Formats: sequence, structure tokens, C-alpha cells
Amino acid sequence: MTNPGCLSNPAFRQRLRLNPELLRIAAWALLALYISGFAISAASRSQSDFVIYRNAGLAALHGKPIYNLHDPSPFQYAPIYAMAFIPLGLIPQRPAQLLWFAVSMALALPLMILGASRLLFGRGFKPGAELIVIPVLLCVRFIHPNFDHGQINLLLLAAVVWGFALVNESRPVSGSCLLAASLLAKPFALPVLIYLLACKQFVALLSLVIFVAALILLPSLLLGVGYTAHASGNYVTALTTRGIQRSHDLWNRYNQSSAALAVRWFTPRATSLATEKVAATAGFAFQCALMMGVIGWLVFRRGHIAGPDARLSVAALFCIATAISPISWLEYYMALAVPYMALAHIAFSAGESKNRARAATWVLAIALIFNLGTRLFESALYGGAAYLGSLIVLAAVLVLTTMGARASESVPQAETAASLTV
Repeated sequence: MTNPGCLSNPAFRQRLRLNPELLRIAAWALLALYISGFAISAASRSQSDFVIYRNAGLAALHGKPIYNLHDPSPFQYAPIYAMAFIPLGLIPQRPAQLLWFAVSMALALPLMILGASRLLFGRGFKPGAELIVIPVLLCVRFIHPNFDHGQINLLLLAAVVWGFALVNESRPVSGSCLLAASLLAKPFALPVLIYLLACKQFVALLSLVIFVAALILLPSLLLGVGYTAHASGNYVTALTTRGIQRSHDLWNRYNQSSAALAVRWFTPRATSLATEKVAATAGFAFQCALMMGVIGWLVFRRGHIAGPDARLSVAALFCIATAISPISWLEYYMALAVPYMALAHIAFSAGESKNRARAATWVLAIALIFNLGTRLFESALYGGAAYLGSLIVLAAVLVLTTMGARASESVPQAETAASLTV
């Protein structure tokens, strides 16, 4: 007679298995607890970037200049963002900072996870506990500086993943609105937009142009036409005259852009500004070439990849988005949450092949080592540890999704051969 409590009893082993729904609830609860830990100090500490945003809103409210090109840390987003921060300028700084935390992190981080899940797995998919915990765990290194500075990056990345997902679901107008809002702050959406252009998503791109124009003109309703036109001109000037020219940022170890790394890798510390610009331009050109190569590969393989791998492969675009700007701070690498989720799915899916699952697990382990290593040994950032880690993740996403496509192609061929043998 079989002991009902014996581990060899299948019924007993079945009872030991945790309910996936309970694990999912526990994962969301753990994330809520993690965010709550930041909330304790959200109103008490000084967040430098939030101060810049709030001051820009106050400047817009009083008709003063928003952009100061001589400021080492200027406001660099479109005037619509300055207008959006006016309400936070009307309340005291501490409550305003707490309210900004609620929007920029407590709301944006879960939205980004849900948006990445919808992009990679489709509408109605409920991410399992591993798809919630693993991307957040691997991005802890990037989440903290976003909170520490009061940055807007999580909100922008949430807009990109949701916008991209909606366009893929044949909702180009609503998706392009979110992409336009993100584009007017930072270029996270640039690889996605070029990919959409290559895929001939012309309705989405036309809608994007209309929304960009509308968002540029919208501040004139509150701030006046003349002020908005002048501020928009200064915004364009800020975009075209800064970036590579900010020499001190190129040598900052927290700048993980390809442009900055080219300067730090290939030029001596005491070098001329002209030499720095040449190296930075070469590094930026490399990242652009890499982006075009990845997009070209995704479009070429689009007709050969079917099923889940077709969705998972677009996670590669977010590996490129981390360093597309000449000034790409460490916190921009929060975009890697999307490819981390794709790799976690490959590593832990029940029906996945052992080789792909094992390879994905190794890459996730390497990413964890890289990210924790830069926390313990920050000097590794000077050599571009975060950027090199993103290239490893990029290669893994491209290779593993291609491996899956080839495996799926070999199944019909094997079935055909078997039928001919019979």
C-alpha cells in the first residue's frame, strides 16, 4: 500500500506544486513591497532631475525661458513636458515629489511589465511569476538611479512598449500617440519607429507625425503662440547643439553610450575636443549601423519566424534603445527589461527545448553577474560593462529566436520524410 504522504506518490507531489495564480499574486505583492520601500524616502530625499522638471514647469508658468544651454544639467524635453509639470510646480516640493514618485515609478514600473508582456505574448496573456520577478531583479541596478534622480525614463519606456504593442494589434492611432509622447522626450522609440517603417506601417507613422505636431503646438493654448514658438526653437537648438559636445559627460562612467565608450576606449584622457568628437561620432555611427543591421535582420527573418518567436525577436530592438543617444545614462538600460522577459520565457517555458532553455538561463545568469558586478565594482562601468552586457543579451535574443524558427521549420520536413518512408 502506497503511503499517501510519500514523495514518490504522484498525488502527493501534485499537491506540493504551487498554484501558478498564487505565484503570480505573490510576485505582484513582492513588487508592491519593493516599490513601497522606495516610497518611504520618496518625499524626503532630493531628486535632482525632478527639480529640473519642476523648475521648467514654473518657468513656463511665469513666461520665463525653459532652456538654458549653458546649464550643465538643463531641461531638454519638448515644451509640452514643461507644461505638464506646471501642476507639480503649484504645490510644495515634497508633496510634489511624492506625487511624481507615484506616477513615474509606482505606476510606471508595473505598466512597463504589463506592456512588455502584451508586446511579447499578446493581448490577454497573464505573465507568470518568473516574467515579473526576473526582469525586475535583473533591472534593480537600473531602477535605483531612476528613483534616485526622479527620472522620467520608466514612464517613457512604458509608453514605448504599450505603443508598440498597440500598433502590432492593428491599433496604429492609439499606439502612435504613445510613441510620439515618448519621442519628444528621449529617443527610446527610435529603433521601434525605424522597424515600423521597414515593415511599412505607414498609417502608424503618419499618425505619429500628426501627434508630434499636435504635441508641439498644444502648449500654445496655455502659454501663447509666441512663447511656444520661441521655446520650440530653443528645444530644437538644445537637441542639435548638445549631446556629443558635452565633453565632461563622455568621460562619466555612468554614461554607457557607444559614443562615450568610443571616447574612453580609443582616446587618451588628455586629448583635444576635436579628437573626442571624432571618436564619439564614430561610436555613435557604430550604434546606428548596429541598429540598422538588427532591424534588417528582423525584417528579413519576419517571413521565416512564426508563432511566439516572431514576437520575442522584437525584444532585440530594446537592446539597441539603451545606447542610441550619445548621452545614455545607466538608468536608460531599464529598457533591457523587455529582452530579459523574453529570455525568461524561453528559459522557463514548459514546452521549450532543453538547449534553448539552458542557453537562455546562462545568459540571464551572466546578466545578473554583470549587473551586480557593476554595483560592487563601479569602475567596470568606465569600461562599458553595462553596454557589453546589453550586446550579450542582444546576441542571445537574435540567436535563440532564430534557433526556435529553425527547429519549427524542421518539424514539417521530418513529418514529410516520415510520410514518404511509410
